[in-house]
Amino acid sequence: MPELHQSIAQHYHERTKYNPETLASKSQQLDWAKQPVPFKEYKIGSTFDLKPYIQEKPEAYANNPDAQWWQRLSRLLFRSYGIDGKNAFYG
Repeated sequence: MPELHQSIAQHYHERTKYNPETLASKSQQLDWAKQPVPFKEYKIGSTFDLKPYIQEKPEAYANNPDAQWWQRLSRLLFRSYGIDGKNAFYG
């Protein structure tokens, strides 16, 4: 009788799964002071800080069309980011 071979999915799983011995030897406590940056960063082109535009009231830019444009862009990006809610973690 011919030998049954693993499926490609099973082969991939076996080759890439976590090894419990490796995880146990490298386990560390969580360091809440060294959290990753919560925002996406793309290191191409120029950088513009849009935070001031999203925090100001629309009336602050009534006479400045460029600032109005940046404010509209900052609000669009903020609202399209997909944040459902904010959570505060205390350590």
